[in-house]
Amino acid sequence: MLKLVDVGKKYKVSSNVHVQALHGINLELPDKGFVVIVGKSGCGKTTLLNLLGGLDKPTSGKIIYNDSEFGNFSAKEFDEFRNHHASFIFQDYSLLGDYSVIDNVKLAVSFQENSKKSIYDKSLEALTRVGLSELINRDISSLSGGQKQRVAIARALAKNSSIVLCDEPTGNLDGGTAKQIIELLRDVSKSRLVVIVTHDEDTCSFADRVIRLIDGMVAEDSVNTAHMHSKNAKSPQKQMSYGGITFKHSISMIQKNIRHSLITSSFTTILLASAFSLLIVFLSLARFNAQDSYVYTLKKNGQYVVQITKYIDSPVLVPNPENPSELITVNWIQLFYEEVKIEDIVKLQNKNPAANFYPSYFFYKSFQDFADGLLFFADDGQKHFEAIGFREVVVVDDFSTFYQELICGGHPAAGNEILIYDYMAHCLIYHGIFDGQISEIVGKSLIDKQTGLNITITGVLKSDYERYQGINGLMSGNDSRFKEAYLASLQTIFCNQEFIEQLKKEKPYTSVFQAIFWDQASRFDDDSIIRTSIKKIKHTLLDGIDFISTIADISNQRGLVLSKKQVATILQIDESLITKQMADDVMGKYQMYFYKAFSDYHYESTMYIMSSYPIIGIVEVLDEEQDVLMYYDNDWEYASSYNNSAFRQIYLSLTTDWNMNKQIMNNFIVQTHTEDFYAQNPGYYYEGYTDFNSFGVLIYEASSYLDKVRGFSGTIMNLLVPASFLGVFLFTFVTIKKYGYKIGVLKSLGAKNSDIALVFGLQLVVMTALAFLISIPISYIIMNSINNTFVSTINSNLIFFFIHEMNILYVFVGAIIVAISSAMIPLIKLSLSSPMTVIRGYSR
Repeated sequence: MLKLVDVGKKYKVSSNVHVQALHGINLELPDKGFVVIVGKSGCGKTTLLNLLGGLDKPTSGKIIYNDSEFGNFSAKEFDEFRNHHASFIFQDYSLLGDYSVIDNVKLAVSFQENSKKSIYDKSLEALTRVGLSELINRDISSLSGGQKQRVAIARALAKNSSIVLCDEPTGNLDGGTAKQIIELLRDVSKSRLVVIVTHDEDTCSFADRVIRLIDGMVAEDSVNTAHMHSKNAKSPQKQMSYGGITFKHSISMIQKNIRHSLITSSFTTILLASAFSLLIVFLSLARFNAQDSYVYTLKKNGQYVVQITKYIDSPVLVPNPENPSELITVNWIQLFYEEVKIEDIVKLQNKNPAANFYPSYFFYKSFQDFADGLLFFADDGQKHFEAIGFREVVVVDDFSTFYQELICGGHPAAGNEILIYDYMAHCLIYHGIFDGQISEIVGKSLIDKQTGLNITITGVLKSDYERYQGINGLMSGNDSRFKEAYLASLQTIFCNQEFIEQLKKEKPYTSVFQAIFWDQASRFDDDSIIRTSIKKIKHTLLDGIDFISTIADISNQRGLVLSKKQVATILQIDESLITKQMADDVMGKYQMYFYKAFSDYHYESTMYIMSSYPIIGIVEVLDEEQDVLMYYDNDWEYASSYNNSAFRQIYLSLTTDWNMNKQIMNNFIVQTHTEDFYAQNPGYYYEGYTDFNSFGVLIYEASSYLDKVRGFSGTIMNLLVPASFLGVFLFTFVTIKKYGYKIGVLKSLGAKNSDIALVFGLQLVVMTALAFLISIPISYIIMNSINNTFVSTINSNLIFFFIHEMNILYVFVGAIIVAISSAMIPLIKLSLSSPMTVIRGYSR
C-alpha cells in the first residue's frame, strides 16, 4: 500500500521566489488497480507522480510504502524501490538515444535479472505487447514520437514491478493506438497498481479510481466500482535480486557513449594524448640523468665490456678570470688512464660480486708483423680510418659470462685462440693480410714472421665501426675524442689466460707499421724518404755496446742505435764504406720516422701519426735481426713498462640484466662537489674508480649543454603539469555534465549510485587511459626525434635523451588520480540528487 500524509512540495524558482506545487495531499493507494490522476496543466499531476515513484522528495508530509516511510530511505533503499517496486512511463520518454529499441528495454530489465535469456525474452514480450516486435533493432532516433512512447511503455511493462507510474502515456499516440495502450495498462492493473496522470478526461472512463487535482490540491477522489478488479487477482511477488550493471555491460555502455559522440571523444582524446606526450617528454628531459643515458647507450649498442679507470678528486687553485692576480679554488677531477693495478681487481670484485673483472695487457702488434712484404697506406680518397695493428689483449677467465655479440665463429678454447672485433677483421682484409669476407677469416691464423707467435681467430665480435670510420687522420670537431676512443676500443683481442704466456716472447719488442729514413735537408716527399722493412723496436741499455760513433752526451739522450749493416741496407751501399766519418754524417743528416701502431693514452686511436727519432749512435754489430731497431731511453722503467704482456688496465664485464648493470655501474659514478666545498676543504683528496667508455666521454663532454636542456625542461614542466591536470579536470567535469541526462534516466530505472559511478567513472578512466596509451608512442617518437637531432651532428649511436619508464608511470598515475578525483565531485552531487532533479538539470 502507498500512502501520502499531508504531503506538500515547494520549488525554488529564485533566491526569493518559491512555488508551492502541492498542498497537503492525503491519499491511500491500493496494491493494484487502475488509478487516474487528472487535472489541467500546472495543477501538480506530474509532481505528485514523481513523489509516488521516489523520483523526487516532498518538502513536507510523509509518503509511506508498505509501512516504510520514504523520508527514512537511504539512497540505496530508494534505488531498491525504483528497481523492484516502481516502473515509469515518462511524458518525454526518457529513452537513451544511443541504444536500440530492445536495448532500452533490456537495460531496465537487467537491473532485476542476471540471465541474458530471461532479460531478452521479457524485453521482447513487452515490445510485442505494444506492437513493436518488428522494430526491436531500430535506433531510437529513427522512431516517431508515438513509437518512442510505446518503447517507454514496453520498458515499464517488462519490469516485474509492483507499481507502474505513467505520465501522459498516450499523449503522443493516435486515438486507436491510445485506446489499445490504455486497455493494455488496464489489463496490467489486474495484478499491480497502475497510476496515470493525464489531462485527457476520456481516460477517466477506464479508471477504477479518479483523483482530480486543482492548484496542487485534491479536489475529487472518486471510485468506479464497476471497474474494480476481483480481489482474488494476485500481485506480483517482490523480486529482491539485483542484476545491475555488470562490468561487461559497463564496457558496452561506454562503447555506446563514445560511439555516440565519436568526433568529440576523438578530439578530446587527441588533445589529452598530446598533453600527456609533452608531459612525458619534458618530464624525462627535466629529470635527465647522465648515468642513465650512459647505461641506456651501452644497452642499445650491446656494450658489455667497459674499461675501469682511476680518478683523483681534489681542489686546485687557478687564476681568477676577473682578477688574474688572485687565485681561486675550483674542483678538479683527473682521470688517469691505465693507472689501475692488477691487485685492484680483488677490491673491485669484493665491492661488486655480481660483476666480473678482466685484466688486460699491452699488445702493440702491427699488421706488418704478419705480412711477408711491406704494407702501405691505401689512399682511396674516402679518408677512412683503418687500424694498423692491435693495442691490447683482455683475459676472460670464463667466456660463459662474456656477452659481447658474435657475428660469426665461437669463443676461444685453446691458448692461442682469440676473439677480435669486426672492425679489426675488416682492417686485416683492407691491408691484405687476409682475403675474402669478414666471416671467412674465422679459423685463420696470424703468424709473426720474426717471433713465430701463432694466433688463431675463432670468432668475430659485432661493433658499429662503420658509423665512426669515416674520419681522417688528425680528426677535428667536438666528437673527435669520442670517435678515437670508440675505434681504439675495437683494437682489442679477447683471449684466455694461457695466451698471455705466449706474449712473453713479445715483451722486449714494440711493433711499428712503417719506418722511414729521411734526409732532413730535403723535402719530406717520396723522392727524399727511404722506406725500410723494419718492423720492431727493442728498448735497450747502452752498457757493453761497441760504438763506431755517437752523438755528444749520449747518456742523457733518447734515440735509435743502428748497426753498420742496417745503415748500409737502408742507404743501399756496401757495408765496408761505413767509416766513423760517414757514421757521423749519417747521424747528422738523417732521422728516423715511424708510423706508430699505438699511443700512450687510452682515448687516442692509433692514427697515422708519425713520430720522429734521432739516430744517437752507430755500432759495428747488433745481436738482433736486420728488421729490429734498438731504442735507447735513459728512463728505462718508463720505456719497459709499455712492452707487450705488461699489465695495462681492468675491464668490467656486465651481465645481461640491465637493472643489475645499472646498480653495478652506480658504484663507479665520479663524486662531484660544489666549488664552495673545495674552497672550504683545500686539503680534500679522494681516489676512486670510474667506468670509462667512449660513449661516456661524449656524454661527459656534453654535460654542460645537457644541464641547460634539463633546466629549460624544468621550466616548461612547471607550466605543463598544472595545464595538463587542469585539462583532465575540465574533461572530466564536461564529460559528467554531458551524460547527466542519461545518469538521471538510469537512476529513475533503479540503477544504483555505485553502478552509475562504475560506468561513468570507468568511462573517464578508459578515455584517460586510452589517451595515455596513445601518448606513449607519440612521446617516444618526439623524444627519439629530439635525441636523433642532437646526435645526428656527431653521427653517433648514443641515447642522450630517452623516455624513462618511471616517468610514464608518474604521468599515468597522476592523470588517473586527477580524473577520478575530478569525477567524484559531480558524481557525488548527482548521487545525492533525485532522478527528476538530475533529468531536469541536464539536456538530452
